[in-house]
Amino acid sequence: MAEPIPYETKAGTRYKIKYRDPARESKTKGGFKTKRAAREWEAHNRVAMSRGEYRPADAGRVTVNDAGKAWLKSKVNISRNTRRAYEQALARIAKTSSIGKTYVRDVTKATVRAWVAAAVEDYAPKTVGNDHAVLHAVLVRAVDDGWIVKNPATGVDLPRVETEDITPMTPAQLRVMAESAGRHRPEVMVMGLAGLRWGEVVGLQVRDVVYEKGHIYVCRQKYESGGVWYDDLPKYGKKRFVPLTTELADELKDSTKGKDPDALVFTTRSGTPLQVRNARRDWFDAAVTAAGFEGYTPHQMRHTFASLAIRSGANPKTLQQAMGHSSAKVTLDTYGEWFPDDVQSLGSAMSRLLTEEWGTDGA
Repeated sequence: MAEPIPYETKAGTRYKIKYRDPARESKTKGGFKTKRAAREWEAHNRVAMSRGEYRPADAGRVTVNDAGKAWLKSKVNISRNTRRAYEQALARIAKTSSIGKTYVRDVTKATVRAWVAAAVEDYAPKTVGNDHAVLHAVLVRAVDDGWIVKNPATGVDLPRVETEDITPMTPAQLRVMAESAGRHRPEVMVMGLAGLRWGEVVGLQVRDVVYEKGHIYVCRQKYESGGVWYDDLPKYGKKRFVPLTTELADELKDSTKGKDPDALVFTTRSGTPLQVRNARRDWFDAAVTAAGFEGYTPHQMRHTFASLAIRSGANPKTLQQAMGHSSAKVTLDTYGEWFPDDVQSLGSAMSRLLTEEWGTDGA
């Protein structure tokens, strides 16, 4: 055990102690008021190194804001749209409470709870939950980098997110909305009959509507940021095929006829991509109101497709793939109540199988 070395400061005598880190490099830790405190720290440090729990003296001496920037920079396999969402989450974290300016090593559960309490004053519960997920991920990286031992964001209570009241349109209501949308009838139909997200509708190209194979290839989304339009992969990076019904094919023929394969299917009269805020102002909101769904959003149009698909016999895995969900669990969590209760039919099918295998006498 090394012997503490005294040195003088304006505050009086202090002690420092020399030690070697796991890489066998010589280090010095100072600032101890007594020799005993220096020895206790050195003993604790040796135990930590033997357990693989060693942390440099300056570990975590970086603010949460800077740690967030480093975390985002390390995310090399995410889409531009996802990166933008993370940037927005980090910006909200930075301006809520004082957590952004706090050193990572000083963040406690109490710090995170205070941030949550402040965040719920300004943001919706779902936004707070999403931002917490980003904060948690930043601190996971801090643990991996050895800055902290445990993640203080784990196990913190979050505001309850109310379950969305999912009400799909009937085919008749969808037709009313489509007719009310005027020249934008095809956009309504592709949302309601194919389940495309708004960005996927905007990014749909003529080549993606494959009439001869009866499907639409959803392989991109288009979005606007700062006056610039970008192409990106669909959400979760999930390219997919969705069915092109005869009815939807008829709706889209005029929108694709005579256009180049890489031309957008839907545009404004001037040929520019559709902006959601303008679309809602000019025709979408009025059309959903006419159908009896005032306040409905473009994203909620996907529920109509899901309803029709389930009624047509789609199983959870097929629906997950068609909607581009991250997993079948998400599909079941959202639409599980809509799937038919097949317990009785399953029992009947098993009985038939057992009869075939065992014979009528059960032998």
